[in-house]
Amino acid sequence: MRYSGPSRFLVALIAALAGCGDGKGSAAPGAAPAEGAKPEAAIPAVDPVANFLQSIDAYNENSVESLLATYSDEATWHMPGTSPPPVQGRKRIARQGVAFKTNFPESRFAVRRVLLMGGTLAAQVVFRATRRFDEQGVEVAPREVGYEAIQLVETERGYARRTLVQHDQLGIRRQLGLVAGDPPPVPDLPREPEIVREAATAGFEAVVAELHGAWERGDFAAWKDLVTEDFALVDHATGERFDLARASAWLAGRDEEFDTVLFERYQTVAAGPWVATFFAERVDHRKPGAAQGVPAPRISLHGAHVMRLVGGRIAMLEIYRNQAESLRETGRAKELLP
Repeated sequence: MRYSGPSRFLVALIAALAGCGDGKGSAAPGAAPAEGAKPEAAIPAVDPVANFLQSIDAYNENSVESLLATYSDEATWHMPGTSPPPVQGRKRIARQGVAFKTNFPESRFAVRRVLLMGGTLAAQVVFRATRRFDEQGVEVAPREVGYEAIQLVETERGYARRTLVQHDQLGIRRQLGLVAGDPPPVPDLPREPEIVREAATAGFEAVVAELHGAWERGDFAAWKDLVTEDFALVDHATGERFDLARASAWLAGRDEEFDTVLFERYQTVAAGPWVATFFAERVDHRKPGAAQGVPAPRISLHGAHVMRLVGGRIAMLEIYRNQAESLRETGRAKELLP
């Protein structure tokens, strides 16, 4: 049996994109008003968190019009560290969502946590799907797949203007049997999102700077002074959870191959005890077996950290990284092949 025919989502998209604005004949937020139309200032602002949750519901419910309505006309969507350029425009973003939904018809996103700071939010989300067809559309035994992801959403009047996404692309390929290696566990979908809007813990900027500074220096003694005794590190790429002793060993092992030179933080969102940082990590890659004196090539690895602070120290550190990007940057892209 083969899968064929357009999905309801695709049919709805064609109808919505054939019109204008949000698919209901109305102008989108940020769009140039038509002659005789109300100016943009007359378009009511929306709550950024409610608008983001609407975008998640729209995907889950196959509602293209609702999805289109959550973005400004000039919106962009991008996954830093991947080769495709940023997706420009709300309609192109919707097309991308359709393509993804077509690949995973039985799929949904759920929100674990949203941090709101001004007009910018960081959202930890979970994707889960049942795949019943292979890449050629042939029916196969059902496979459960999923991953943890984080989104940075900069808004304008509450509507998504710039979205950056981080998640691991290698794990889902392993779950699908497309790449060799042990697949990560499929995460459970959270029931209700935790929404954090209150002011951030005082001094969070210094904690982030000290953590990344210690990481850059390879100073694990200083790094340990920044965390609580019951500290936990979660690597969302593999689904592993480490206590302080195992986290130290994991970081030391990583340091044998990657010499972190600089964390370039391009956005930080903090609310309550939580802090999310999005960054490009500039590292010198020590190739195994390289001759002494041969300079290590400088590469960039993109990711995000989410920290929970208790008493000015880090009680939990969640790491979002893309193992596929790491393999490409280190010249091991062939490992991404079947």
